[in-house]
Amino acid sequence: MRSDFSAQINMDVSFEDFDPDAIEMLKKKWIEKSKNNDLVTLGGREVLEKLLLITKDGITNACILLVGKSEAIAKLIPCSEIFLEWRFESGKPEHDLRDIFRGPYILVQDRIWNFVNSRNTRVPFKQGFFEQDIWAYDEDSVREAALNAFAHREYQNRIDPIYVRISPEKISVKSAGGFLPGVNAENALDIEGQWRNRRLMEVLGMIGLVERAGIGLDRIYKATISQGKGLPDFEGTTNEFVVLNIPAKIKDLNFVYYLQKIQAETQIKIDIKDFIDLEYIREHGKTLNKERPAVFLEKGIIEKTGKGRGVKYILTKNFYEFIDNRSEYTRKKWLSKEQQKQVLLNYLGQHGKGRMKDFKNLFEDKISNTQIFILLNELRKDEIVHFEGKRRSPKGFWKRVDKSR
Repeated sequence: MRSDFSAQINMDVSFEDFDPDAIEMLKKKWIEKSKNNDLVTLGGREVLEKLLLITKDGITNACILLVGKSEAIAKLIPCSEIFLEWRFESGKPEHDLRDIFRGPYILVQDRIWNFVNSRNTRVPFKQGFFEQDIWAYDEDSVREAALNAFAHREYQNRIDPIYVRISPEKISVKSAGGFLPGVNAENALDIEGQWRNRRLMEVLGMIGLVERAGIGLDRIYKATISQGKGLPDFEGTTNEFVVLNIPAKIKDLNFVYYLQKIQAETQIKIDIKDFIDLEYIREHGKTLNKERPAVFLEKGIIEKTGKGRGVKYILTKNFYEFIDNRSEYTRKKWLSKEQQKQVLLNYLGQHGKGRMKDFKNLFEDKISNTQIFILLNELRKDEIVHFEGKRRSPKGFWKRVDKSR
């Protein structure tokens, strides 16, 4: 059975080691969350006792982490510090700017956001009559990610700080301790009640910083997808560290508006996991949820291409018409240029010869005459096919090269 570091009693701390401003902020947030104005009359120590941060046995580590003075934290839980690093390029080994925060988290959280926000950039976006500003670094996502690292990290026998690394491409938050048993990058959104520091999580829930059942990872996913930035990922995570990467650059907002349009027209409810699955389909042609494709197919949101193990899913032609990119639909529908060439070769192998009108019917008018000609011309250069007859003659036709001669 895992021990809860945050609930353990620390015998080397006293009430004088706590920051009065931090205790007052803790009390304020508890009142706001509980809507219990009777808490206003409580003194600082009473607040900590009511929240079980101080028990009859003594002062918990959770209490030190939340409201301890910087000096006390440095002495008692020195790994509870946050390195904030700015890089002009995400791949650079050295940071361009660094700040280090160590103090009561209830106060430090605002300093983290201020550091990040001072490097924020705004992208105005317009779709029809709709206009909005999208920021590279979303405040709720930054706060959730930092809180995630603070609440779920490993404190016992660790010297590593939390790293919040910022670049124009992404925010990367790294914390000590790998995923808990049974948790991984694929199911992190679904797992509930897997807490490394239960007492700390319970208090954070009581004061409204986290939901009782989780830590807001789903809100981070929802924000990045709804802002057209794609999916967060856990690249860099090991058995010793968890790394959460949040994209900062807009990739495609049209996808979001299209899903909103679909919801309005079909009355299908698309929740956050559906958003994630459809985004994955759009990027990779595969589904993360084996049950949902049937619903998406029925509602005309996706199409299926290929057979057997080669089955892939793509968004429907309506989406690519919506974003005015029909050629991308054709590319995905026919998977690749090489496969399109193979379709032509199969036809010529079966029928001996073919003309442009035959090929147009073959491809069901999904690709243009020009695109078909490019395919044929590349096959001709590779000496696989040749054209018999005068150029552009309606009586001319394409044949496979007979290599037996």
